[in-house]
Amino acid sequence: MIIGDGIHTKGGKLDNRPLILLRTQLQRFLASSLPSVALQTGWFELDQGISRVQAKTPLLNIDLRQRKCVNSPGADRAHLIQE
Repeated sequence: MIIGDGIHTKGGKLDNRPLILLRTQLQRFLASSLPSVALQTGWFELDQGISRVQAKTPLLNIDLRQRKCVNSPGADRAHLIQE
């Protein structure tokens, strides 16, 4: 795991792009010789997911939020859309 603060040295503003670029390049290097898959859970950051896909690594986004069951007997599509 690589952890970075994302603070730009000039101005102290938040900038995660260099860290994302480092992770992507490291992933490309490792994926060139090892099979891999990227897993994302929780809040999905679109730019990180795009970087993984552009690096030719399969990406699986896993949504762990609790949801109401939609497979109730007798429920039709129109009823589910209205809820």
